Amino acid sequence: MSTPSNHMHQFERGFTLVEVLVSLVIAMILLAGMVSVFVSQTNVANMMNGKTEAMGDLFLASQIMQSELRGAKTVCWDNSKKRIVYQPIDSAVVLSSSCTGPGNDNGSFELLTDKPVGPRICWDRPLDNSGCQELIRDIAVSKAVPGLDVLPKDNGDLRATRQVSLAAEYLDKEKKIADLELSFKIWPRN
Repeated sequence: MSTPSNHMHQFERGFTLVEVLVSLVIAMILLAGMVSVFVSQTNVANMMNGKTEAMGDLFLASQIMQSELRGAKTVCWDNSKKRIVYQPIDSAVVLSSSCTGPGNDNGSFELLTDKPVGPRICWDRPLDNSGCQELIRDIAVSKAVPGLDVLPKDNGDLRATRQVSLAAEYLDKEKKIADLELSFKIWPRN
């Protein structure tokens, strides 16, 4: 015959230590999977933010440059200083094929790589006297991607159609520096 206390112990069962440990291991595996998905998605989001920001900066810089260069009388490329020099419609200072000494009446877009600021393009506005103002920073300056480049490089025809290429850097999802390029064509209108 069973006593009431023995009868109650038959129905009161708890978890054994093995069951608790198995449950903890399963929960840890699920948690590790969720954490890795979260970290992966965060890395992709950061990469996309960097790439989108770099593309936006390149696009804005290209729009400003196109507006100035397409309204110019003449455009030349100074390869020694990595700059595009242009003669605005209201400038009387004519550019030469040597493309040196743009003067105060003319403008330029120049690639600067000095430190501590780092690689950037600055804009020396015509008739402004305020010097070179930063247009865009984090420009790519590798041998393969020169940051600011113009084709053709010769200045035989200062009214020739030219292709201007801009390149910026961003961190990809492996946290390595990647280049992003944007090109546009310009031709002096006047």
